[in-house]
Amino acid sequence: MGYIPAIDHTSSYEDFLRLMREARTKTGESINLETYDAESPESLLELYTSTQNRDVIIQLHPQMQHVMRFCQNLTALVENTRLRTTWFEVSRARPSGKTVRAKRPFTFRETRKKGELPKDTLFRMFREEFPEFTPLESEIKFDYGPETIHPPYDSSAYLHVITHATTVEVNIVSDRFDIGRERTFRDYGGREPSDNNWVDITLRAF
Repeated sequence: MGYIPAIDHTSSYEDFLRLMREARTKTGESINLETYDAESPESLLELYTSTQNRDVIIQLHPQMQHVMRFCQNLTALVENTRLRTTWFEVSRARPSGKTVRAKRPFTFRETRKKGELPKDTLFRMFREEFPEFTPLESEIKFDYGPETIHPPYDSSAYLHVITHATTVEVNIVSDRFDIGRERTFRDYGGREPSDNNWVDITLRAF
């Protein structure tokens, strides 16, 4: 079959499936592609599509054959100093019924597109995920130092995938942002709304 070294925006879906067939779980078993979509919060096609429209590359670990997902992210932490409140993401729920509950160190997160500047990612993120609020230039506090490299972690979206994320972190300080103590909104990831491509994200004030 032959080893496929990487899947990126130049790769076909057939190449992606070949890589997934060669992959192994952490216990050394082959990944069951027949049941993957039913068991994973997001599907094989969604994992492949992320390599075509985002700054994402998928590779196999050369020894362990684990699926490694390398991505470039942007995170925004939103604070209202008048209310002395900061909002954090606390859960994600998907159409499958699977919910991940964890306090994240950000309010919003977006995977960058290839060649996209961080500020462009930021404004696109709000247009797609929370269009009722658009940050003003004066409210945006970018840290233009080295990007944060997170330790590898098990993906919450894709079963048997280990994510390596490099993140640009942004602080939004705005007295105009006031969504109450808790708010859940539906994110379609910039796609056309449908019954199976959404994520319900809950933000909570702290």
